[in-house]
Amino acid sequence: MRLLLHANWGDGGWDAFATGCQTAGHRVVWQRPGVWTPSCLDRRADVAVVHGLSGNAGAIHAHYRARGVPVWIVDLPRLREELDAIGFYLNSLHWLPADAVRRVVAPKKLKQRTPDIALVVGQKPDDHAHGMDADGVARWARETVTLARTTGLPVVYRAHPLSRHVLPADAFGADAVSPTTTPIADEFPRTAVVVTHNSTAGWEAIAAGVPVHATDDGAAYAPYTTPLTD
Repeated sequence: MRLLLHANWGDGGWDAFATGCQTAGHRVVWQRPGVWTPSCLDRRADVAVVHGLSGNAGAIHAHYRARGVPVWIVDLPRLREELDAIGFYLNSLHWLPADAVRRVVAPKKLKQRTPDIALVVGQKPDDHAHGMDADGVARWARETVTLARTTGLPVVYRAHPLSRHVLPADAFGADAVSPTTTPIADEFPRTAVVVTHNSTAGWEAIAAGVPVHATDDGAAYAPYTTPLTD
């Protein structure tokens, strides 16, 4: 069987997975998910394995499923208890044990919350998942902070940790900037809604029971998001 592995080699878990497949007699073809385009489609593939629900996972899934090729998406084991998410992806979404790829602790929905801010979560510039450069992310942030103000709540902006620079709050019209040196989950107890484009932070918020609004209708978690206003 020809198995396409859309993951970054050099990760101990995925290297072991590939070795196991090869030992079982399968041919493993590695493809980097972050640079995948439809021109990379392998017409001889028997099955495709994708690490990650974000980025190009949706396109990889759609193209191979359209050809009748099974797709196994493996990511975010912290959501393995979310039955709605498992149901949405039906048989195309499966889980490896958390320790098989990376150590992740499955969070529980927050019981104690005093939500009093709208948290706008920025994207990493030059990410293929959205195509925005640094200036594009800044424009999106200013527009989205304005959108978040329709909640009537103070707006806090949090840049992506890998952004090349973090501008002050007034550059976006926000009331404050959340430090990227602390886990984003630390903000969830006081967050009424997370507003983002398609950041994977949206999954973390959903798992914690925090409402999410995605400005990207194609975000993998779009079915679980909420409008900002009725």
